[in-house]
Amino acid sequence: MAASLRSPSSSGEHRSERATIVFVAFLAVIMAFGVEAVLPAFTEIDEEFGFTDRGLSVSLLVTALLVGMACGQFLWGPLSDRIGRRPALFAGIGLYALGAIGTALAPSLPLLLAARIVWGLGAAAPNGLRLAV
Repeated sequence: MAASLRSPSSSGEHRSERATIVFVAFLAVIMAFGVEAVLPAFTEIDEEFGFTDRGLSVSLLVTALLVGMACGQFLWGPLSDRIGRRPALFAGIGLYALGAIGTALAPSLPLLLAARIVWGLGAAAPNGLRLAV
């Protein structure tokens, strides 16, 4: 019976473990959200920026995000070695949010594509660093 009782320290460790698992799962979800978030808006994006070929707008916006993610892999690894995993991860999440807001508010196609690249750079941080956490 005494063995079934948990000490306060092991209970705290259990909560910390659960929070870490939830946080890592959240990081995995936000990477996919970068691609999925704009899918419902493609019709409006086509109208706003004058695309006549829907496939072109889809490919440009998805490619811009993936270019950012690809380049970000080279950024976040060395940066996290220098400043630590946690600060790099939170910087990436901040950049992710900045890119998402920039995408939502972009008044022109070049700014929209730049915001998508920034969004991808931010999405690259959780992609690589969540495995190290």
